Amino acid sequence: LSLSLSLSCSTSTGLRQAFLHQFVKLLHQLYTHSNTHTMKSLLLCCLAALVVAEPEMTPSGLGVEYINKPEACERPVKNGDLLEMHYTGTLEDGKKFDSSYDRSEPFKFQIGVGQVIKGWEEGVNGMCVGEK
Repeated sequence: LSLSLSLSCSTSTGLRQAFLHQFVKLLHQLYTHSNTHTMKSLLLCCLAALVVAEPEMTPSGLGVEYINKPEACERPVKNGDLLEMHYTGTLEDGKKFDSSYDRSEPFKFQIGVGQVIKGWEEGVNGMCVGEK
């Protein structure tokens, strides 16, 4: 069995969808040629994780992707909260243009009062401590 997968790293939705399509095809090939129940279960879990990892689209068109979400959230972020968080800003081609990690200091701002761009206002609102 010969398998290949080419990966183009980008935040572009079209390239992401093309990669996911190729990856699903690869998982299907592995599943079809697998002889063990354990391997088939593992591959189905990988496929399910891909579906769950798809960005959630908001009514304004903002794509929100959850990398890590805590099981419990005592109090989600709401407008007026003072927040501290690390971030890395990248262009569609993956090139980093800014990062709070490089300065070893989290970014501090108040949500809901126009201190950050609209995407941050919309994407951060409702997050929980520890969420990425």
